Amino acid sequence: MKVLHIINNLGNGGAERLLVDFLPQLKAQHCEVSLLVLIESTSLSAYVEELRAAGVSVHFLKHQGSLYDIRLLFTLNKFLNRGDYAIVHAHLFPAFYYAAIVRRLFLRKEQYFFTEHSIHNRRIGDLKFKYLEKWIYKSFQYVIVISGAIKEKLDTWIGSSARTVVVQNGMALDKLRAAKAIDLVAIDKGLGHADNKHILMTARFDHPKRQDQLIRVAKLLPENYVLVFAGVGPQLNTCRLLAEELSISHRVFFLGHRSDIASLMKSVDLNVLYTEFEGMSGVTIEALASGKPFLGSDVPGINDIVPSALNLFKNYETTEIVDKIIALCSQEDQSLIDLQMLQSERFTMAAMVAGYLKMYLNESTHAG
Repeated sequence: MKVLHIINNLGNGGAERLLVDFLPQLKAQHCEVSLLVLIESTSLSAYVEELRAAGVSVHFLKHQGSLYDIRLLFTLNKFLNRGDYAIVHAHLFPAFYYAAIVRRLFLRKEQYFFTEHSIHNRRIGDLKFKYLEKWIYKSFQYVIVISGAIKEKLDTWIGSSARTVVVQNGMALDKLRAAKAIDLVAIDKGLGHADNKHILMTARFDHPKRQDQLIRVAKLLPENYVLVFAGVGPQLNTCRLLAEELSISHRVFFLGHRSDIASLMKSVDLNVLYTEFEGMSGVTIEALASGKPFLGSDVPGINDIVPSALNLFKNYETTEIVDKIIALCSQEDQSLIDLQMLQSERFTMAAMVAGYLKMYLNESTHAG
């Protein structure tokens, strides 16, 4: 079975990282898997190399330019004409719009799928988009949603459908477990003081993530509490300036994009995710499997993943967040760690692959 996945780029985002882990596992199930990336220049070469090393073909529709160039429709159609794919599977906006329109406009015969990764976007709830969105979503044989909360919201927006199916994201748990803790001093000497408490947040510096709010929390933490950020994005410089403005830049470290997140998570005292909303947080699952305590915003996509209220805080309740960070960094709660590890076992890559294959095979049989 020839399967083509389509995404905007291979940048520093959760859906992008998920595909890098997922597509090689899908290929291992006797699928011929390719990835089409709309824009090459905004993609991470490390992700491209990792996929190609695993035998997944990676193609680019254009080197650089706008994602909102209408000519991409015609370029995409020409690409598909050369591919003889059975399945075309889109991710993220606007890539899934292009896939839907190309299918309708050119009367294409492939089976089309879409994965909805987020519980929120600017179109949902805007009546100007409602009928267009219904038309777009109905262009796909199946719409995969990564959580029940996303399905509920999507059903309310475009109408309930048996072809909107929940398949939870999976993590490569064996890969996570094999990762080794690293010496933080080797990354930056400022991280090396013996009495430091290291707090890591791994996320793109962009809405809905709130690294800025975590920096404000850090201002109220004891001097030996150090923030470590992994990720890049448009709000990175704003957060650097905020740390300087609050006079805590000496204990806020920005590591940029990292390919060793699992090792970093195992090397700190606490993993934190401060966010306005999530679809289904892969970072949360990784953190639960790390063997270190996790603390995250009490929002869907996190609160329906973690095993305990001890893992959650209310956004903007700064005093509560400070208290919870200090508590989790100061006491070794092995029972919570054990609960986290057990909970992470619910989100395996094998289960995710099986969920996708079930729909691919079902639709191929139906089409045949």
